[in-house]
Amino acid sequence: MGIIADTLNHIAVILIFGGLLLLAFIKLTNPQSINGRANRWFALFLILFSSFWLEEIFQFAGINEPNIFVMSLVHGIQGSTPFSFYLCVWHFTNIKFVFKKQQLIHLFLPCLFIALVFLRTYFLSDSVWLKFVLLSIILLQALYYSFASFVLLRKHQKNILEFASDNNDFNLKWLENIIIQVIIISVLIAVYSIVVNSEQLNLFANSFLLFTVYFIGYHSLKQKELFPISEKQKDDIEFIIEEDVSGNIEKRKLIADADLNVYKQKLNQLMLEDKVYLDNDLNLVKLADSLLVSPHQLSYIINEGFNENFFSFINKYRVDNAKQLLVDPSKDVNTMLSIAFDSGFNSKTAFNTTFKKLTGYTPSEFRKKERII
Repeated sequence: MGIIADTLNHIAVILIFGGLLLLAFIKLTNPQSINGRANRWFALFLILFSSFWLEEIFQFAGINEPNIFVMSLVHGIQGSTPFSFYLCVWHFTNIKFVFKKQQLIHLFLPCLFIALVFLRTYFLSDSVWLKFVLLSIILLQALYYSFASFVLLRKHQKNILEFASDNNDFNLKWLENIIIQVIIISVLIAVYSIVVNSEQLNLFANSFLLFTVYFIGYHSLKQKELFPISEKQKDDIEFIIEEDVSGNIEKRKLIADADLNVYKQKLNQLMLEDKVYLDNDLNLVKLADSLLVSPHQLSYIINEGFNENFFSFINKYRVDNAKQLLVDPSKDVNTMLSIAFDSGFNSKTAFNTTFKKLTGYTPSEFRKKERII
């Protein structure tokens, strides 16, 4: 049984290491040409993450005594893995990223980790307490940056409602799931390293990690460009987000009240007569171009004129359109997916989620309720 467990564990390690490096190569070359900076940081995280299995790969290859300095450096750099993940999430969730001097404090723990690794390698190799300190630093960073990344994602999921009419493709739910798995992995590895010494648990941990690698690969390859707009439009949207999330920033009156009413009428016309909401790729920038205003001005018109964000404003019309199709007997042959597409939604999931959020019913429940009435 032990031989089988060892063999399966070796296979899992090889697949994890190879999978992470292959995915890192794909992210670096970025054949889809999307989210360039974020994916480069993502590739760095994957490379650092893969290094945790490097010693085992050396053993499989018959390299029993790798260069001690090189391995100490590798172990030291591993302390930067949680921070590299945080930076990748930051780039995914921010239109623009500027590294500020005060953020240099994030380098303190990685640098301390490198110093302690070399101290343990050359002077205190038998120190149990130093091993515990190193594991604690890694676990502390993993938990802290996972939580910080989770906060960034939550803010992003709120912010995209200001400029996207469909958030399913841009809400980075796959990254959120990775964060949850990273937290589980961190606790699991910490407990295993400090308390348990069992090859079976090692196989279990690596099997879970292998699943995580394939999960990361599948979802990261499905990602779409998050901010496919010009630099000027990015500046507008970034300012809109800062205005919305900062409680101490008073919104400037971008449009006089009289002009605001005029633009409200024009916007209603675009919705009711031109039905621009049926465009399932509609976003703040495209609608602003149709109204001949800047994205910042359009956001002001929707926020101040209708007391809504962009997402709820557009999807209110889409749901109303779907309601008409659902109660129309001639549309009974239409599938829910076709009704979703005909109403401007680009997926059945987005349709069901948004419809229930705005009406309290799923589309199927709404159709049955209306037929009974």
